[in-house]
Amino acid sequence: SEEDLVNMEPMLSKEKKEAMKFLNLIIPHTYLVDQQHFAWISCRVVQLSLSHGVCRESAYGFATYGLVICGLLGDYDAGYRMSKLAISLLNRFKATEFHAQVY
Repeated sequence: SEEDLVNMEPMLSKEKKEAMKFLNLIIPHTYLVDQQHFAWISCRVVQLSLSHGVCRESAYGFATYGLVICGLLGDYDAGYRMSKLAISLLNRFKATEFHAQVY
């Protein structure tokens, strides 16, 4: 459930956190240049979050994943749930630097 995802253990690996930061940096560029890579990177951020725990950067990853779900799959309900999850993660980590990207 979304509540379980919000309450997941935090990401502890410094290397994974750095990977998340890098992926979050390139997400907007891939959206403009190559939609397939955008979808792949969004899925990778979610996969890292599910495998290694959530962090500040997970919020933006789930928001972009919601965009992929809406745009590619047409599943607006699931996309909306991902956006609500992203907002919950913003609040959990007080990640104000991602407010513009997530909202």
